[in-house]
Amino acid sequence: MLQRSRTRPNPFESRTEVWRQVGLGGEVDRGTILQLAVVPLREPQRVEMRARFDAATSPEEVQRRLDEAIDVPLRYPPDVTLEELERDEVVLKIAATPLHPDDGARLASEVIRGVR
Repeated sequence: MLQRSRTRPNPFESRTEVWRQVGLGGEVDRGTILQLAVVPLREPQRVEMRARFDAATSPEEVQRRLDEAIDVPLRYPPDVTLEELERDEVVLKIAATPLHPDDGARLASEVIRGVR
Protein backbone atom coordinates (compact mmCIF):
# COMPACT_ATOMS: atom_id res chain seq x y z
CA MET A 1 0.00 0.00 0.00
CA LEU A 2 1.32 3.46 -0.87
CA GLN A 3 0.69 6.70 0.93
CA ARG A 4 1.64 10.30 0.29
CA SER A 5 4.34 11.75 2.52
CA ARG A 6 6.33 14.95 2.77
CA THR A 7 10.09 15.10 2.82
CA ARG A 8 12.07 17.43 5.03
CA PRO A 9 12.88 20.42 2.85
CA ASN A 10 16.28 20.95 1.37
CA PRO A 11 17.46 24.48 2.28
CA PHE A 12 17.43 25.29 -1.43
CA GLU A 13 14.03 23.77 -2.28
CA SER A 14 10.46 23.99 -1.07
CA ARG A 15 8.71 20.98 0.41
CA THR A 16 8.00 18.24 -2.09
CA GLU A 17 5.53 15.40 -2.04
CA VAL A 18 6.57 11.82 -2.67
CA TRP A 19 4.92 8.44 -2.71
CA ARG A 20 6.43 5.89 -0.37
CA GLN A 21 5.57 2.58 1.21
CA VAL A 22 3.66 2.56 4.47
CA GLY A 23 5.90 1.49 7.31
CA LEU A 24 8.84 3.83 6.79
CA GLY A 25 7.21 6.17 9.31
CA GLY A 26 7.42 9.94 9.78
CA GLU A 27 9.32 12.34 7.61
CA VAL A 28 12.17 11.05 5.51
CA ASP A 29 15.24 12.88 4.20
CA ARG A 30 15.24 13.45 0.47
CA GLY A 31 18.66 11.72 0.27
CA THR A 32 17.23 8.60 1.90
CA ILE A 33 14.46 8.42 -0.68
CA LEU A 34 16.99 8.79 -3.49
CA GLN A 35 19.13 6.01 -2.01
CA LEU A 36 16.10 3.73 -1.85
CA ALA A 37 15.11 4.56 -5.41
CA VAL A 38 18.52 3.92 -6.98
CA VAL A 39 18.98 0.24 -7.74
CA PRO A 40 22.26 -0.75 -9.39
CA LEU A 41 21.77 -2.57 -12.67
CA ARG A 42 23.87 -5.56 -13.54
CA GLU A 43 25.31 -5.01 -16.98
CA PRO A 44 25.98 -8.13 -19.04
CA GLN A 45 29.61 -9.21 -19.40
CA ARG A 46 31.16 -7.69 -22.47
CA VAL A 47 33.07 -9.61 -25.08
CA GLU A 48 36.59 -8.20 -25.18
CA MET A 49 39.51 -9.33 -27.29
CA ARG A 50 42.74 -8.19 -28.92
CA ALA A 51 43.28 -9.13 -32.54
CA ARG A 52 46.31 -8.77 -34.82
CA PHE A 53 45.82 -7.65 -38.41
CA ASP A 54 47.98 -6.81 -41.38
CA ALA A 55 49.22 -3.21 -41.16
CA ALA A 56 47.01 -2.29 -44.14
CA THR A 57 43.86 -3.11 -42.13
CA SER A 58 42.19 -0.04 -40.65
CA PRO A 59 40.01 0.11 -37.52
CA GLU A 60 37.19 1.42 -39.76
CA GLU A 61 37.38 -1.72 -41.89
CA VAL A 62 37.21 -3.95 -38.80
CA GLN A 63 34.27 -1.91 -37.47
CA ARG A 64 32.43 -2.38 -40.77
CA ARG A 65 33.13 -6.14 -40.74
CA LEU A 66 31.82 -6.41 -37.18
CA ASP A 67 28.68 -4.45 -38.05
CA GLU A 68 27.98 -6.93 -40.84
CA ALA A 69 28.78 -10.05 -38.76
CA ILE A 70 26.95 -9.24 -35.51
CA ASP A 71 23.23 -10.02 -35.33
CA VAL A 72 22.96 -10.16 -31.52
CA PRO A 73 21.20 -7.08 -30.08
CA LEU A 74 23.88 -4.90 -28.46
CA ARG A 75 23.80 -2.49 -25.54
CA TYR A 76 26.32 -0.22 -27.33
CA PRO A 77 27.91 -0.34 -30.79
CA PRO A 78 31.10 -2.45 -30.97
CA ASP A 79 34.18 -0.49 -29.87
CA VAL A 80 37.35 -0.89 -31.93
CA THR A 81 40.48 0.74 -30.49
CA LEU A 82 44.04 0.79 -31.79
CA GLU A 83 46.33 -0.84 -29.21
CA GLU A 84 49.63 -1.23 -31.07
CA LEU A 85 51.09 -0.32 -34.43
CA GLU A 86 54.13 -2.22 -35.62
CA ARG A 87 55.91 -2.27 -38.97
CA ASP A 88 53.84 -5.05 -40.52
CA GLU A 89 50.80 -5.40 -38.21
CA VAL A 90 48.32 -3.57 -36.02
CA VAL A 91 46.76 -4.80 -32.79
CA LEU A 92 43.17 -3.74 -32.21
CA LYS A 93 41.12 -4.09 -29.06
CA ILE A 94 37.52 -5.06 -29.78
CA ALA A 95 34.74 -4.83 -27.21
CA ALA A 96 31.00 -5.42 -27.52
CA THR A 97 28.27 -5.77 -24.88
CA PRO A 98 25.14 -7.85 -25.53
CA LEU A 99 21.77 -6.44 -24.57
CA HIS A 100 20.88 -9.69 -22.79
CA PRO A 101 23.39 -11.63 -20.62
CA ASP A 102 22.36 -14.94 -22.21
CA ASP A 103 23.66 -13.78 -25.60
CA GLY A 104 27.32 -13.54 -24.53
CA ALA A 105 28.53 -16.79 -26.13
CA ARG A 106 26.69 -16.13 -29.38
CA LEU A 107 28.12 -12.60 -29.49
CA ALA A 108 31.65 -13.95 -28.96
CA SER A 109 31.18 -16.34 -31.88
CA GLU A 110 29.91 -13.54 -34.11
CA VAL A 111 32.83 -11.25 -33.16
CA ILE A 112 35.31 -14.01 -34.01
CA ARG A 113 33.52 -14.62 -37.31
CA GLY A 114 33.70 -10.89 -38.07
CA VAL A 115 37.44 -10.56 -37.54
CA ARG A 116 38.50 -13.70 -39.42
